[in-house]
This record gives sequence, structure tokens and C-alpha cells, in this order.
Amino acid sequence: MDVRAPARTAAGWSVINALVAAERHLGRYRRIRYEDLVGRPRDVVGEILGFLGIGDRGLPLDEDGGFERVSNHTVAGNPGRFQRGCTRIRADEAWRGEIDARTRAVVTGLTAPSLLRYGYRLG
Repeated sequence: MDVRAPARTAAGWSVINALVAAERHLGRYRRIRYEDLVGRPRDVVGEILGFLGIGDRGLPLDEDGGFERVSNHTVAGNPGRFQRGCTRIRADEAWRGEIDARTRAVVTGLTAPSLLRYGYRLG
């Protein structure tokens, strides 16, 4: 998987979120925070299905946030898309111990307006 520079990734995240916020008035829209999804996968996926009007089809997750991966036909994305079998939705926090103070400061500076808007604390 391509690894991009943290500043480039942060700037891209900020631009994409600003564009989505600007187009929000065009139709139905639901923002899902990563921390909410990994912290309460069954609840959040249930809310998404309800928002889409398909909540009565049953939840595709077990009690631990696990689901059965099946084959797909994507062209690009995370290499994990090729894995099969039971997968759990869980937080990936490894980056917290791998990021240095300078990079963290640059990323926080570039993303601060969006972070605050979405309810994250700075620092």
C-alpha cells in the first residue's frame, strides 16, 4: 500500500472534509467518526442501516464487531481487501507510538479546524 507523507495526508484529509461539508446541502449526509465506529461497531452500523432505510435486513456483525469477509472486485485500496474469513472492526492505534512530536504538531496544525469541528481535542 502506498505510504504518503503525513503533511500531504493531513492536507488531503482537510480538503476532502471541507469539500464534503460544502456539498452537504445537496442531499442526505451522515458523518461517522472512526472512534465511534471502532468503539461501538454494532450500534454504529445499525444506525447507518437505519439511516439508509434498510435497518430491517439484519445486522451483518456479531456481538464483538466481527463480520465474514467475502470476495470483492475492487481495483484499488487497502491490501486487507483481499483477506477472507472473520474480521473484527477494531481500533488501530499503532501509529500513536510511531509518530514523532514534530510530525504530530504539523498534522495537528493542518487539521485543527476540522478536528475541533468534529469534536476532537487538540494535543
